[in-house]
Amino acid sequence: MSADRSLERLARRDWLSDSPLASFVSPYIEFLRNRRYADRTIHSYLGCLAHFSYWIKTAGVELLAVDVSLVN
Repeated sequence: MSADRSLERLARRDWLSDSPLASFVSPYIEFLRNRRYADRTIHSYLGCLAHFSYWIKTAGVELLAVDVSLVN
């Protein structure tokens, strides 16, 4: 399944496409595919990434400011 097909099925794909993480989404999907993650797992991980992207954007956090202390 291509990266585009994985995103088609994602309910909140707009949270990824309109976020600071947008340029990382396709490489991330390919990374997971190359390591033979199941489609369901990839879909779940994309949902988590979409939620994180939404949080970054709405909180006004710069991508470079994301670190362990911010997320904890």
